[in-house]
Amino acid sequence: MRHAVAQIVGGGPIVSAVSQPGGFSPGTADRLRTAEGRRAFVKAASPAQNEHTPGIHRTEARVVAGLPASPHLPRLLGTYDDGEWVAAVYADIEGAPPAIPWRVREIEATAAALTAIAECCTPNPVPGLRPEDVVGRYLAEVEPDRLTAALAGLSGYFVDAARNPPPRGLPTVRAFQAAHGVSTLRWLRRRLR
Repeated sequence: MRHAVAQIVGGGPIVSAVSQPGGFSPGTADRLRTAEGRRAFVKAASPAQNEHTPGIHRTEARVVAGLPASPHLPRLLGTYDDGEWVAAVYADIEGAPPAIPWRVREIEATAAALTAIAECCTPNPVPGLRPEDVVGRYLAEVEPDRLTAALAGLSGYFVDAARNPPPRGLPTVRAFQAAHGVSTLRWLRRRLR
């Protein structure tokens, strides 16, 4: 698989692969650099880590391939799929995950990027994917009581889910949920004061 991914990226063999922390899906998520300095981000998994993840990677690659060019969206360079291992290879986008809890500048940067993505992706460029089924309206347009209720539900979900044992192949998902439970509970407490 490494050779196939290097062929997709181009620029000779892979000389650096740095695992990216913070995710919770099984498999690998790495930023790569080739001998000629080309960079890519690769997500790869097999059913041995989790039986659903290869299919999720296939779907994600199909959706990303249908997105328009934007500095805020990764470009799919290619995929590797041998029927067991699936790797999605994307152009590397410079950046880092936000801190938990998020800082104001991170929220502002994310809001600006999401606005730009909404503009370039309206109307929906991916057949069968309905963003309105996922996000009905912008946060600013939500009635305050409804936002508080939704935040209470989200906080409860994260806190409750974090108490369960991790599913097979997802060893870090409960820590992710616990951290987001703490963050959303802080936000909820501030709203209820």
